[in-house]
Amino acid sequence: MKLVLCTNQYLSMKALVTILFFMSSLISMGQSFEMTSLIKKEKNGIVEGVVLDKAADNNPLIFATVTVKELDKKVETDFDGSYSISLKPGKYTLEFSFVGYNNVEVTNVEIASNRKSIYNQTLDVVSISLTDNSVAQIENK
Repeated sequence: MKLVLCTNQYLSMKALVTILFFMSSLISMGQSFEMTSLIKKEKNGIVEGVVLDKAADNNPLIFATVTVKELDKKVETDFDGSYSISLKPGKYTLEFSFVGYNNVEVTNVEIASNRKSIYNQTLDVVSISLTDNSVAQIENK
């Protein structure tokens, strides 16, 4: 008789623990609490814009290169001269370049989490002049 009583108590204790666990799971899942809020993960921001050709009445400059210098990350502009780069929040230096054009460097480009920053840039042609000795000299403006 004692053995049966102990077994019954064990089973009722096991059932009670299972029910308590189930109830606490329901309560905790019913709350609108995200575990990701405990570990704050910042989302990337986006820097985008258009690169224009000063020599061609500010028409879009196709296939110009935009470089994030700190990351050595490069993208080319599209057919409409636009570019878009996803970056972690922080400050960066962008370099705009195209063959035969002066490079332009923009410093302290600030990227905020889950935000877009617009940086349009105009590039100008490198001027070449001939000296009296007929040696080409490149001038950066």
